[in-house]
Amino acid sequence: MLSRFLTVSVFTAAFFLANLPRPGYAEAEEKSIVIAMAETLEPGLRDHLFVATGAVIRQALPGRNIAFETISAINAARDVKRLHPDFLILPSGLYLTLAQTNDLRLLATRKRSEAADPSRGVAAAFVVREDRTDLQSLADLEGVRIAAGTPYSVDGWLAALGEIQARGYDPEHFFSETIFLQFPFPDIVRSLMKGSADVGVIPACMLERLESVGALEKGLLRVVHEQTSPELACRRSSALYPDWVVASMGTASPEDVRQVSIGLLTMPNTNDFEWWAAGDFRALNELYRTLRLGPYAFLRDFSVHAVIERYKGPLLFAAALMVLFLLNELRVHVLVRRRTKELSDALMERDANAQSIRELQKQLGEVERVGAVSQLSSMIAHELKQPVASIINFSAALSVRLGGLLKAHPECAAGLCTIRAESERISEIISRVRQYAKHRPASAAPCSLSAAVRKAVLVYRNGEGGRIPVEVTETENVWVVADELELELLVLNLIRNAAQAQTRAETPYIRIRIERSASEVQLTVEDNGPALSDAEFLKLSHAQTSMKPDGLGLGLEITRSIAARSDAMLVFERKPERGLLAIVRFPLKLSLNGTAFEERES
Repeated sequence: MLSRFLTVSVFTAAFFLANLPRPGYAEAEEKSIVIAMAETLEPGLRDHLFVATGAVIRQALPGRNIAFETISAINAARDVKRLHPDFLILPSGLYLTLAQTNDLRLLATRKRSEAADPSRGVAAAFVVREDRTDLQSLADLEGVRIAAGTPYSVDGWLAALGEIQARGYDPEHFFSETIFLQFPFPDIVRSLMKGSADVGVIPACMLERLESVGALEKGLLRVVHEQTSPELACRRSSALYPDWVVASMGTASPEDVRQVSIGLLTMPNTNDFEWWAAGDFRALNELYRTLRLGPYAFLRDFSVHAVIERYKGPLLFAAALMVLFLLNELRVHVLVRRRTKELSDALMERDANAQSIRELQKQLGEVERVGAVSQLSSMIAHELKQPVASIINFSAALSVRLGGLLKAHPECAAGLCTIRAESERISEIISRVRQYAKHRPASAAPCSLSAAVRKAVLVYRNGEGGRIPVEVTETENVWVVADELELELLVLNLIRNAAQAQTRAETPYIRIRIERSASEVQLTVEDNGPALSDAEFLKLSHAQTSMKPDGLGLGLEITRSIAARSDAMLVFERKPERGLLAIVRFPLKLSLNGTAFEERES
């Protein structure tokens, strides 16, 4: 922070000193805008790219004096220091190198019509004569002569080396001879046709362009190690990297940078390319790091062999000290390991005893909780039974006393009938709760599982609003041996649990399936709730546990009890992504004559 503060202070002071009025001199004229483009050997690229882009920059800065310069790709750092350009038009690799030692800001990346993404717009292509049947794959190119354009071009050379490196070969010793020529076309093509080179490296899409304009006969050359993808509509042999870029130097004012950026990004596609927002340079950065070029050239000076030769004496002394240190560490390690094992055995025994005590305490707590809830349920059911009986009696008495008046008001008569019916249903539920609390056996009989599901769904939709759609799938009218009311309560409770689990789901649903096999009847309630962790899912198998913060787990315990009273088993299964399956398996019980109940009923 201190160094940053001092740097800012120095630059601030320099700025004010530079802008103080000089006595005896008139105000200097406005600084010219210098635009520099890297030299290129690709035919027509300067007019295609430099001229069009320069015109856009000139239009973005009207009335300004704009000078155009060219910088050498080999001596780019020297030329940038000499020319002090405000804006640079560079290949992506050269930009990456210059950005390490210069104040460069990436403004835009070129996107050609063949590319879908400017960050993945250029690649290299290995080309051979069509009649070279011995060169079919990348492995076949090992030990042959290769011709390329320039050693610093990403799509003309470096991308090809990166592909060789990625396939497990040493790019520096892969070819028997490397010939660098001036122009990819016609120099490389001429070398291939004359036989002075076996394979050539050209930028991807150049082969298609030459064939399309008639400069090269179709089928004369083919691409080795060909790769295709929707990202680049050309044959290629390497990975994809960013295209040319426009960058600004620190000498350019923020307003000039803004106007130029706007002009570039709104430039019409009149020259078969556009300028897009700055791209992703991670792949290119990795390529230069792997090849130890550009900003990573220093890695070549730090090879293992070079370090050993330079520091042989100190390294031998350090190795001797390291051996002595390791011997002492080994002796100490043996002693510590022996004592640690003794202590570890004692701690493991203590932890095992403590874990056993915790498990016993947990089981005892669950048993006590179940007993307390059973006692509380019996007490509540006993206290509710008398008020519900009074409601039934009073509704019956009202029906008798009102008599003829009810005929004139059928809606009142229907209301009294509903009150009485629902009160009787409440009374029946209370009786079942008391049976459950007192662990009395259920009055099981053959009943329709399909009917119980339909009734439970109807109660859910009418009584609770039916916020979540319920889909029921059944193959036939399936019968099981259970208590009809308890069976309805079991299904209703599973529906409610499924609905409560989906309070925040975007597309909630409840799906109920009834299936019958040769040995059992299976009821499945599926929801689209959140994914459960292992700990949350494990709680479902414990007695009286609830997934809701304020829940007692009583509903789940009653559901298990109802299933057990019907000789059924309640299990849960997690879906692969989210949601839960609640499965109740009923044994397929037969009648006295050996047929299933539903078959006998039909």
